[in-house]
Amino acid sequence: MKKESFEILLKEYENLFQDWKRIREEGSNRMKLLLSVTVFVLSGLGLLFQFRNNNSQINAMFFIAGFGLLMIVSIQTLQFMINRNISSDLYLRAMSRIRRCFIDNDNDLSKYFTWQGNDSPTSFLDFSNLGLIDQSLVFLSIFISCFLSAITNLCFQDLFKSILFFLFVLPVTYFILYISIKKKFKRAREKAKDEIRFDLIQEDV
Repeated sequence: MKKESFEILLKEYENLFQDWKRIREEGSNRMKLLLSVTVFVLSGLGLLFQFRNNNSQINAMFFIAGFGLLMIVSIQTLQFMINRNISSDLYLRAMSRIRRCFIDNDNDLSKYFTWQGNDSPTSFLDFSNLGLIDQSLVFLSIFISCFLSAITNLCFQDLFKSILFFLFVLPVTYFILYISIKKKFKRAREKAKDEIRFDLIQEDV
């Protein structure tokens, strides 16, 4: 391979790494935004509780609006984090192909690379390998959804029925999110397998 070709690959590798780094950092920024919104909503609702009026219906509507905003932000953040994992897998596999090019031209290089030299799907597409932050975000989204449903139900029924409704919605919401995320990862993993160009090398086994 020509020297110019290696230089192009090195530049491409650098661009891919910067894109991978950018989306990981953006995920952290999204979490900071969610934390800020959570503090804002809870602080506002806390003040409302201290200076509450006698109209419970109006108070409930404020709670619904606050937790509704929190639910929207948390769900959007969760969707971004899932898409971030899928994009991270794509960037890592692309970088692996470039590493494989260097390995094919010099087999001894495979001894010194830390990451894989093949473009098989990475652990980012495995639901069981979700990070602590991603898992916390899943449970936060579930709790907010259930709490919002319980408050909405409380506007029209008694407390006991609202608690039962909360306990019913909790597992249903978890099941829906669990199935949705797993299916999204499964589709991405199947697509990644179809795009494999390089098999495992001896050092990757």
